Amino acid sequence: MGRARTVFSFFIAGTVALFFGLSALASARDGARAPATLAGRVVRVADGDTLTLRDERGTNTVVRLAEIDAPEHCQPFNRRSRASLAELALGRRVTVEVLDTDRYGRSVGRVTVEGESETVNRIQIRRGLAWFYARYARDESLRTLAREAARAGAGLWAEKDPTPPWLWRRQHPRGTGCRPSGG
Repeated sequence: MGRARTVFSFFIAGTVALFFGLSALASARDGARAPATLAGRVVRVADGDTLTLRDERGTNTVVRLAEIDAPEHCQPFNRRSRASLAELALGRRVTVEVLDTDRYGRSVGRVTVEGESETVNRIQIRRGLAWFYARYARDESLRTLAREAARAGAGLWAEKDPTPPWLWRRQHPRGTGCRPSGG
């Protein structure tokens, strides 16, 4: 009878430990999720679709603009795209509607400058300085904006046959054959 009681005690202890372990794991996983919104001041613009936000605690968060893809470092219009995003957001307070976290740990979202109603994501497309990134898009209205920019010959659409960044990256792995462009 002593052995049965010991086995039963180990069974109960193991079950309780498993329950609390799984609960703690679920809580940790839920706590690791990105918040639904971020707010702060833009302190850096890396390119036409990536910026760094500093919140009120002084924490920096790299944000990738959702649903768009801007020209890569050596592509035409890269500098103009980056300059456009800097003009729109650098040094300004923004909110980010976080949609996802990418494989590099960046928050992916829609960025709105304080006091403005249109996202900078939409403005970059409207100006012809980013492509609609259909593969990751949820907002199909951006496709219409991209078509309008192309019809108007805005920005990169002034080029005869602009190469989307996702194709350019395949053609130039890790920047091979990269010559910085003037645009």
